[in-house]
Amino acid sequence: MQNINLAGILEEVRVSKTFALGYPVNRAHAFDIDLKKLGIIEKSFANTFINNVGVPVVTGNYRVDNIKDLEADVISSIFLHLGGAVDEAFGYVTSGGTEANFAAIWWHREFLFNQFGQNPTIISSTKSHYSLDKVANQLGLKLIKLDADNIAGLLESTLCEIKTPIIYWANIGATIDGMVDDLEIISSILSKNCGKQYKIHGDGAIYGLLIPYIKKLKHINNIFDMLDTLSISGHKFLGTYNICGVILSTKSYIKNVFANQDKQIEYVGNAIDYTVSGSRPGLGIVELYLLLEQAFKITDSNKMQLEELWLHCLSIASWFYSELKMLLG
Repeated sequence: MQNINLAGILEEVRVSKTFALGYPVNRAHAFDIDLKKLGIIEKSFANTFINNVGVPVVTGNYRVDNIKDLEADVISSIFLHLGGAVDEAFGYVTSGGTEANFAAIWWHREFLFNQFGQNPTIISSTKSHYSLDKVANQLGLKLIKLDADNIAGLLESTLCEIKTPIIYWANIGATIDGMVDDLEIISSILSKNCGKQYKIHGDGAIYGLLIPYIKKLKHINNIFDMLDTLSISGHKFLGTYNICGVILSTKSYIKNVFANQDKQIEYVGNAIDYTVSGSRPGLGIVELYLLLEQAFKITDSNKMQLEELWLHCLSIASWFYSELKMLLG
């Protein structure tokens, strides 16, 4: 990660807002309240209005109240960690995993419909996160769930009966039981049966950041060779206090998704918006940056602190399993 001066960013935001003109936002509380009840320190990120509008990789002319450079660094750092090329990194910090999943499926729906003239069908395992049902309903897409214990066996026969493009929702750490789908088998079956009429979204709620360490996946040098989008929850493994997530894709893919579509926000200086929420608060971005800064530090054993934490978790889980097995006879 870049060595970013957070104090400098905070000062820049606080000073720049004094010159803001025309944008209809009250940058201070309308009435005095006791910030101590919120545990907020004055003149900190927590009581500074931050408004990241549109995608972080395009700043536009609107330079007041945003910390897009910091958000872009969060995205590119995760992208690099997962094997992607930094100049291809695209994404944004979301309000949580559900928004991240929604953004991914929305992007895939737009791309597949524009390319093939049909709304796609979503296929997933029965152990996928419940937000999938909401996403499918909101986007008006048919959803088919396959038995999680027999995905490979059912997927090919299911594809033979479907005449639309496919979005496959793959689990990389399902919220309930941590299930990790076999991406290589799924990708192979989709390629064989669908040609180019499919996209794969990885719901990495729990294990998205841990892909380089997971037995099933760590041999994949660049996860974005296997996935078109990946969502990660900030509050699950990393434990951010502010509920947040991240959605990741590649610039080249997003350029194709929104080809010939005008997504500029002219009233904030031609920012470009491919996000679900549009405006996004900054506190979660700062917290995520600070946690990732620690996660990606190299320890004395020549491992990232993130990997050390992962190995520690596996050790505790193994111990607990042994104790429970012994207790139950």
